[in-house]
Amino acid sequence: MSKSQISKSANQQSANQQSGRPCHVLFLTQAFPRDADDLIGAFLLHLGQRLATEGVAVRVLAPHAAGLPSQETL
Repeated sequence: MSKSQISKSANQQSANQQSGRPCHVLFLTQAFPRDADDLIGAFLLHLGQRLATEGVAVRVLAPHAAGLPSQETL
């Protein structure tokens, strides 16, 4: 992605926030923390949490791990 594309993307996000339209982000990943001690994919958890504090609606789609709920809200 070029600098101009990043700038346009940032400007669009700013315009969406000013217009009251929510910004949505979907992370598609093979690695996402399964519990508090799991470091695999922890950067995505932290990034998602940070985006959520900025008002971004964040969703993660990752493979299911046996013994864990099929859906979870953090």
